[in-house]
Amino acid sequence: MTTLAELRAEVDAGHVEEVVLAMPDLAGRLQGTRLSARHFLDSTVTEGFGACTYLLTTDVDTAVTAPSPGPDPEGTGFGDMVLVPDLATVRPLPWDPGTVLVLADPRHPGGGPVAVAPRQVLRGQVDALAGHGLVPFAGVEPESRVFTGSYADAAAAGWSRLTPATRTGVDYALVGLEGMAALTRRLRRETVAAGLRLESARGECAPGQYEIVFRYDEALAAADAAAFYRTLPGRSPAGGHGADLHA
Repeated sequence: MTTLAELRAEVDAGHVEEVVLAMPDLAGRLQGTRLSARHFLDSTVTEGFGACTYLLTTDVDTAVTAPSPGPDPEGTGFGDMVLVPDLATVRPLPWDPGTVLVLADPRHPGGGPVAVAPRQVLRGQVDALAGHGLVPFAGVEPESRVFTGSYADAAAAGWSRLTPATRTGVDYALVGLEGMAALTRRLRRETVAAGLRLESARGECAPGQYEIVFRYDEALAAADAAAFYRTLPGRSPAGGHGADLHA
């Protein structure tokens, strides 16, 4: 589905029950909330969804590392913002039947964009280039390493002495990938099922290293795809395949 009318039809037919509304944070992760699809259509599409500017101040461990990006003359804390859905970004979540993802742009209550939001920063650069008659394109090639065991095991070990899913580097290898084949196969299939333009995928130089290559696209669309891809391994550590993916 690519339009609001198509989404509404899917909701009316009972095929879509929930909407995940999310925005990229400063670490490139998608952060957001799960909404009833009916509430999303009846309210969020026109009014947005309230959130706190705190979401744009934290690191990967949710520790605050930056000041509030909103007006706070009294220094009293974090302000409010509104997550405004970008309906051009609707895509299914293949591993979560009946659910779609919609990216959002955070705005201040007065309507102005939150300047530090990653999509807004990139959009500003795209607009600047447009003023010179240029359209930026980007190619994204996420690379990760796959380790045996679980995230819980890795955390207990202090994230050290992890065992890679392959004994040696597997750059362009067609055999020897059995230790991570189930996980990487699922990633490829769900990437395509979500509507991303997968171009190629292969092992890389380091033990357990794996690369996904997306077809180049206009810069914002390419960045959105990269942010979405980062939700795939995070949805369920190890994905039930006895291996974990670490970006």
